Amino acid sequence: MASRFLDADQKCDFLVIANYARALRAVADHPALDASAKEARLKAVADVFEDATNAPNTSDDAVTAAMALKALLTARGLDVRPAWQMLQAAGQDITKTRYPDWSDTLIWCRFWAAPQARLGFGLLGADEATIQRAERFGIAIQLMTSMENARSHFVWLGRVYLPERWFRDAHTKVEALGDTTSTAALKMVFARGAAQVQDLLKSSGPLCPMMPTRRLRIAIALLEMQSVALAHAYASNDVLMGAPSLSKIRRAIIFVRGFCRGVWC
Repeated sequence: MASRFLDADQKCDFLVIANYARALRAVADHPALDASAKEARLKAVADVFEDATNAPNTSDDAVTAAMALKALLTARGLDVRPAWQMLQAAGQDITKTRYPDWSDTLIWCRFWAAPQARLGFGLLGADEATIQRAERFGIAIQLMTSMENARSHFVWLGRVYLPERWFRDAHTKVEALGDTTSTAALKMVFARGAAQVQDLLKSSGPLCPMMPTRRLRIAIALLEMQSVALAHAYASNDVLMGAPSLSKIRRAIIFVRGFCRGVWC
């Protein structure tokens, strides 16, 4: 919905970030690689940002994605540290499969999701104050993604990003994620996550008035309104049965309201 208001160059910039994130995930989540092999591949990515003297392995998708991102950030005069932080988060995923409480999950999000928001909004020309708020927005989006993928992460990777404390407080266990439908207790866990998403969205926004152009203000207004609607959907739907979606009518309403907000904010 929001992407139609980005120009071709901006879409290409976001694709570079997305390709890098996907490449890191492909390494950290690879089912056929052991921990040492994954660490070796991530070390090759680190060499790209360290300007290592050895020639990069351009047959490795993660390396080429890192090279593309570094070239983009260098050309724009932007810091590469967010890319480093994402690399650290991917490295942690190789061995860490549980997060005891919300603070632990939040730290991971600050190394994985917040840097992506910083890179994206930085490439859009946002100032530092806007970027800091956008980082909270990015964490909110990531938490929704973690809820959406909670079952597949548990079943296929044995990994659970949602805090273990949330499960204990609801008198259930992470093993409940292996079912195809949520128990009442597990719904409480997801509702708690949705409430946290809503708090993050409130503390981050509104971002649209802070964007430098009208088209970007419209795009971000749409993104914010859509995210708020989805957060409410996550609170009231069984996430294990599939990611909540918005009806065509709801999407149309969001488009009209978001467009107007972006024009006049």
